[in-house]
Amino acid sequence: MTLTTQIAPGIEKGVEPSATRYLAQSRELEIRFNTGARYRWPVESLQMREKTANGWQDIPTPTDEQLANVRLWPHKEVVEFTDIEQCFEIAALMRGQLGSKQWMEKLLSR
Repeated sequence: MTLTTQIAPGIEKGVEPSATRYLAQSRELEIRFNTGARYRWPVESLQMREKTANGWQDIPTPTDEQLANVRLWPHKEVVEFTDIEQCFEIAALMRGQLGSKQWMEKLLSR
């Protein structure tokens, strides 16, 4: 994911994720960008699901150990918790889209 920012007329720079990590103390996903900006999302706010024989089901709350292994995909468009096979588009996270419409309605009604 590269966002283009015009710094001055004729000068553009790509803004892109540079690193990610899981913060166990606050249970947050952090993504750092090449501009120095850091964004965080509580993992309990991220919809985590798996496909079963009965369709898509929410997974049990992951442990800190399961969340510790997090990485950016090579093209930097997706962040993945590899131990639990959960992926999130960074552009969607930046828009505030943390899951399905129903998931978001549930989050916003709290």
